[in-house]
Amino acid sequence: MNSELTVIICTFNRGHLLTETIPTIFQQNISNDRYDVLIVNNNSTDNTTEILNGFIKQYDNLSVINEPKQGLGYAKNTGMNAATTEWIVYLDDDAKVPTDFVKKALTNITNDNFQCFGGV
Repeated sequence: MNSELTVIICTFNRGHLLTETIPTIFQQNISNDRYDVLIVNNNSTDNTTEILNGFIKQYDNLSVINEPKQGLGYAKNTGMNAATTEWIVYLDDDAKVPTDFVKKALTNITNDNFQCFGGV
């Protein structure tokens, strides 16, 4: 099955938070092949790269892209342009999502006629 949604996380020097955020994205109550996770490393100088390299080895649907231009706008645009799915969800690098996060997003996409959505 092709992925239906890309979860994009933009980060800068927050490797210590990613160790808590990333696992929650992969503890979803749907199959990991239904969504992709893309981390945009926005020129971090801490241990973010090493932490992300460890996670890449664990999850087939996780990819990392580097954006050397500093700024959230650059990072978000880089993520959007790299995503291969029709839908994307931006997630903060310090967020912890519930196990039904992706399933609820896919339900909204499938059952309603949205061009975009957001919120809690």
